[in-house]
Amino acid sequence: MFWERLNVLCKERGIKPNNVAQAIGASTATATKWKKGAVPNGETLVNIADYFECSIDYLMGRTNYRSVALGSEVNYIRLYDSSVSAGTGLDIDYTTSEEIEVNEDTEGADFAVRVSGDSMEPRFYSGDIVLVESTPSVEVGEIGIFILNGQAFIKELGRGELISLNSRYDPLRIKEDDSIYCQGRVIKVLNMKKGA
Repeated sequence: MFWERLNVLCKERGIKPNNVAQAIGASTATATKWKKGAVPNGETLVNIADYFECSIDYLMGRTNYRSVALGSEVNYIRLYDSSVSAGTGLDIDYTTSEEIEVNEDTEGADFAVRVSGDSMEPRFYSGDIVLVESTPSVEVGEIGIFILNGQAFIKELGRGELISLNSRYDPLRIKEDDSIYCQGRVIKVLNMKKGA
């Protein structure tokens, strides 16, 4: 996994592993050893992590979070197993969840949920994890998590309707006999780095 991660980081910077070896005071033969499966020792790993401003855990494939700032604070947020619909609605079940590690600011967020569907593109994509601040209401024009007739949605609040950002979807009109409540305001999408 180390070699694969090193290659990803090198490609992003437009350099070769030999350049990294030289930059940290190692020989180009060291980079050849890495390519053949050798894993750097602790001090060398620290130097490589410092060079790329990432964590050693990321280099070794133990996490997909790069932790771009050395010494950055690690935060945890509760991610519920149920998704919210960016489409036609999903049944909710917030009985199961897990704590996930997040290497970015989660201030103001109380929980996280995963988006399912494409009705909120291009701002939110299916599979995105969004941070949510628990609040019983949001202002018109804000994005929230709404429970409409027992189904969970991520939508923009309109006047008497829930609006999709994808123009292929009509707004969901809120009727007088509908059961609707707001679970919270969507703060942002987590920047989840994909593994190499």
